Amino acid sequence: MSESLLAYHCGPALAGINPSNLVSCPKTDELAGEIEVLNMRLNRKDIYLKIICECRRRVLVMVYRKKKLDAHLRNSDNAAFLEKFGYTAGGGIENCIERLRIRMKFDSFPHEIGVFLGYPIDDIDSFIKNKGAGCIFSGDWKVYNNPEQARQTFKRYKACRNAIMRRISGGMTLAELASLMQELGCSRAYNLDGGATSMLFFNGQRANVPAGDGKRQCSDMIVFGEFK
Repeated sequence: MSESLLAYHCGPALAGINPSNLVSCPKTDELAGEIEVLNMRLNRKDIYLKIICECRRRVLVMVYRKKKLDAHLRNSDNAAFLEKFGYTAGGGIENCIERLRIRMKFDSFPHEIGVFLGYPIDDIDSFIKNKGAGCIFSGDWKVYNNPEQARQTFKRYKACRNAIMRRISGGMTLAELASLMQELGCSRAYNLDGGATSMLFFNGQRANVPAGDGKRQCSDMIVFGEFK
């Protein structure tokens, strides 16, 4: 399993803006060992990989931040929704994942998996009631409610994947990326666009050389400093 595959499909979970993501990969003799090695490298960063379903040729792997997913599943609304499908409220992350694995043996894609993936409860419920039909639009999930909020979320996911892929393509490993975020005290990652629109100023002087033709007019900025 390549780290670039994980980075592309699971970037939001790796960055901590999503409780978990799924990645499907070919079933090989080496896969279990590769996952074990990745877990050895990433578990201390609170990132875990677990096989939740497999068939003759493919394996479905869940990538998650353990503390974040556990808190998400213990949320009262999420726990109440999962109870409808036989999950034990407050049963803990391991019990919930094991219940999901059992469910996937009898239902190829049980719809409550959306809770694990951070989908809005209203959209999961609407998907089930409408049998997947009649959504407003489709992105990472089928959207039935709050379309503008969903569009912004999908943009964040895309920006996150692109930012992580750039770093992986530049030679950084997932473990190094996770370590960097921990050293910086990051719990979440945000991508603020790139190219000529991204400029850094320090003490009134431009401190980077953006791509393109130099300065551009921008309507948004983040300011760090001391204010008296």
